[in-house]
Amino acid sequence: MELDSPEPKRPCQGVHWRHARMGEPMGRPFAEWAYVTPRYPEGLTATELSTSTQDLQRETGIIWFLSNLRPYNLAGGPWLHFDAPGKGWNQGYWAPSPLKAAPILRQEFGQVLGPEVIAGLADSLQGDWMWVERGAAVFAVSSDVPQDRDEVVSGILARLDGIEAALNALAPAHGSIGHNRPPEDLPLAEEDREAGLAAVATIREAAANAFRVILPAVKAAIDRLSKIMDHAGRFLLAQASTFCTAAATAAGAAEGAALQPEIHHYAAELWHNCQHLFALLERVM
Repeated sequence: MELDSPEPKRPCQGVHWRHARMGEPMGRPFAEWAYVTPRYPEGLTATELSTSTQDLQRETGIIWFLSNLRPYNLAGGPWLHFDAPGKGWNQGYWAPSPLKAAPILRQEFGQVLGPEVIAGLADSLQGDWMWVERGAAVFAVSSDVPQDRDEVVSGILARLDGIEAALNALAPAHGSIGHNRPPEDLPLAEEDREAGLAAVATIREAAANAFRVILPAVKAAIDRLSKIMDHAGRFLLAQASTFCTAAATAAGAAEGAALQPEIHHYAAELWHNCQHLFALLERVM
């Protein structure tokens, strides 16, 4: 990413264009990209990240990567392909080619992190990857929230869809990835996941009425999702630490390879979508 431009090369989750704040040291850029993680929910700027410890650099890099890429799987379509002779192309994205972590990390962090840190991260992110397709730019913190009420409500519904999808994917019994994982390997217990889905339904119903009446049930639903977001954030930080062990030491490579990045990706989706949802809800509550 170009550090001196507010326009990202592609919509990315967990980054935002942060302006300098009162009291920050002289000589810092007037504005630059900042990376949002559960440890730094307001964002850690590229300058701050470049002078941080290698452990923090690895943690931030891992969370950014798993927030924006997932293991290569064409099932996520729809993809453009030729259906049959004479029937033309169907609608969707071009089917992506499998990607490796190293060039993606160099493009994003080449001006921020040292080559040894990037190489270690790439070693802990073996295999093929694909970008998560995002149809529009995403925001990271409350200062980036749109002002138009209709746009805010539309954003709330989109974030609820994202939270619901992540919760369903993390189900231990019937989700897309959690069915073969013990509960301790997932960021949420089943009862918390079910409570999260109920909270999504409550807020979605209020959004359908444009939040004309804020019921106690809506506030209770927000409180439940806030606790779920905290759980997901702690899970992400703990798993990033395990990834960092693999990145820092050859002995940790096997442990890193045994992790389930798909689970971490959906935990990141859950955390980011909750953060965005709460920022949007502040405009209507």
